[in-house]
Amino acid sequence: MAVTPKSNLLELIKSLTTSEKRYLKQFINNSGETKSNHAKLLDAIVKQEVPDEEKLKKKLKNTSIVKQWSRVKNYLYNYILRVLQSYYQQDGEFEVLNNLQQIFILYKKGIFEEAYKLLMKTKYLVSEGSYPTLLPFIADWEMRMGHIAQRYGIEDGVVDFEENNNSAIDIAGNLLEYNKLRVNILSNKTEKGRYLRMKEDNEKVLNEDHFCSLDRAKSPMAKWAFLTTKSLLYGQQGDYLSGFHEAKKCMRLHEEYPLLEKQTPFAYITTINTFAIDAIQTKNWEEIPFIIEKIEAYIQEYKASSVSVLLTSIKYNALLKMSIQQGDYAKGLEYVEAAELFVSKNKHVTNVYVRANLLLHYAAHIYVVNGAYEKALIAIEKLEPIQQIPIYKTATALLKLICLFEQDEILLLPYTLRSVYRDLLNKKDLYGIERIVLNLLKASVKVASKRELAPIFQKYLIKLQAYIAVAPKEELELLDHFNYVAWVESKVIKRPLIALLENDYEQAVAK
Repeated sequence: MAVTPKSNLLELIKSLTTSEKRYLKQFINNSGETKSNHAKLLDAIVKQEVPDEEKLKKKLKNTSIVKQWSRVKNYLYNYILRVLQSYYQQDGEFEVLNNLQQIFILYKKGIFEEAYKLLMKTKYLVSEGSYPTLLPFIADWEMRMGHIAQRYGIEDGVVDFEENNNSAIDIAGNLLEYNKLRVNILSNKTEKGRYLRMKEDNEKVLNEDHFCSLDRAKSPMAKWAFLTTKSLLYGQQGDYLSGFHEAKKCMRLHEEYPLLEKQTPFAYITTINTFAIDAIQTKNWEEIPFIIEKIEAYIQEYKASSVSVLLTSIKYNALLKMSIQQGDYAKGLEYVEAAELFVSKNKHVTNVYVRANLLLHYAAHIYVVNGAYEKALIAIEKLEPIQQIPIYKTATALLKLICLFEQDEILLLPYTLRSVYRDLLNKKDLYGIERIVLNLLKASVKVASKRELAPIFQKYLIKLQAYIAVAPKEELELLDHFNYVAWVESKVIKRPLIALLENDYEQAVAK
């Protein structure tokens, strides 16, 4: 039986970085466990390119491992976690959690004064950093050790434990509330996936008391959740300028509270990513070199880790998106090659970090504009199984149809066209732009010669332009993912699409 991704042990081993594997191997060697069953099983799994339980059992059939299969697997799983705890002992992200363990040990040993001092230091780290939800736990320990502060004169005056508890619960609850709002907004994006379906809900959230003032957020981490959620809400509505200002405030927040970055690098990475997207969307090009420099520095700091993978993905995402926005598709092709190589090398890493669904979408976009339809179809084939966001799915489907049309796939195009039309209709994802483009392709399939195509494209170009002139902004979101109007126009005026888009950008800059 092949090991599925649900296998906890296989998932854990697959996620290990080169540095973590090296540390694990050294730990086993130093412990004199190289001939143990769990060490042999680890070695066998690491050597497999594609994890397969049956092949593992065959390879280890002459050992006692197979007879104790479940026990050895469970032991190895917990063993790896214990070793990783040691590996991350000095990591800034784990400082708070390590401190709490040390506080318990010192308290248990009766070294109360040191335990209390470390508790107060940890309270500061928790309050100013990423873990205010631990404040009630720390408040409980303050009560347990209250007599210590009085005996050793560590605290000035008597601690009001009731007020301390209430404050801790209030600050922790405040952060949980903002985190809940942020998670709900992210879930909404994945489920609904386009401005039209999210606008009303998002406007309602933005007008709630939670977002009336940054002062409503009672800790640095809550302020981060406040600003990132607001930026996300604005972005989902296409109001990138407001989102950009919120993201810029968030960048300043990290400068003011450096513990946020130290304890939770992913929070800082999220901020950089949001700032990069909004800077590109609002054409604040002067910010991009600064962002790329920050990302490169972070990649060097966290190389050989999942953080480095995510940062590299963000870098390519920004570079690809910027080349599209600036109409620099020649430079875009250079970035596409590097991005596709990055995706290929990180097949084993979860898509949450690699974000192949975004990188491959931009790759397909750039290939189509450059007339590399075969390469675009290869990117789309990889993209289709992993793309989850509805608006991106629609854009991908239409790009595929354009590629088939451009390659004169007269047999495959009608079938794919019907399939896409039916799918969008069933999902209630068929809006004006989509309907006009699909009807254009449907009409083009029926013509006997290419000479008959010109009036058809002319007819539908007029329809597109008329629709765009009166349609609400939310119904035009699809054009953010590919300029279908420019593609139709390129057929009418018989100019390469890339020349048309580059000219549009030059005119926009001139204005």
